[in-house]
Amino acid sequence: TADLAPEPAMMNQTDIVVVDLASRRKRVLTAATKMADAHPRYAPDGGSIAFHSYDTKRSFNDQGHLSLLDRKNGRIRRLAPAFDRATTHLAWRPDSAALLFCVEDRGRVGLWQLKLDAAEPSLRVAGGTVGGFAQSSDGAVLAYRDRSEGEIRDIYAARFDGKVWSKPARVHADDWKMPACPVNGPSVAAQGDAVVVAWYTAAGDMPVVKLARSNDGGATFAKPLAVDTGMAVQGRVAVAI
Repeated sequence: TADLAPEPAMMNQTDIVVVDLASRRKRVLTAATKMADAHPRYAPDGGSIAFHSYDTKRSFNDQGHLSLLDRKNGRIRRLAPAFDRATTHLAWRPDSAALLFCVEDRGRVGLWQLKLDAAEPSLRVAGGTVGGFAQSSDGAVLAYRDRSEGEIRDIYAARFDGKVWSKPARVHADDWKMPACPVNGPSVAAQGDAVVVAWYTAAGDMPVVKLARSNDGGATFAKPLAVDTGMAVQGRVAVAI
């Protein structure tokens, strides 16, 4: 995203811009919205770009809404126009048929799904405070760090069978109590029925990176391995198969 105005305003009117690396020519994709556009996400099939549009002329802290750009004809349409909640952690489902994102609603942050042909999104994971999530490459397994009313910040996983999501289950009972907002969520990878989830925890004030494996598509997970332990262990994790 970029604000290409000769003299950018205090509240930048950013657009989504593509740049030809050979010629260095720029092409603005979202000028028609007349809003500040940000957070573009290409669909896995390459046919669309989902993004946030913010009406900063109306309010400097406008919560924004979801928009979709058709890359074939350049048309832009607003998604779920009647939905009046801010969305974060925007991601595509691997089949390019739906978007996943987090939404704060009535003091709770859950995981929601919006099918591209639906009028409104639907709640997939109620959670306590879902601070982000990760999907396996085929979209069948989703993992996230939950927050319970008792401030327990353990990792949960849910499975998608092509029609519905399963009830989320805890990957392992770390019982990490943290009355703050840890941002280092899990990473998940899958190949066939093999699923691995890696995450950071600090239960008992001891930082640990753990990895758990499932051989039944994420229905159950074996006891996790401690990949690294100690006060020097910090930050995010990434896992691949």
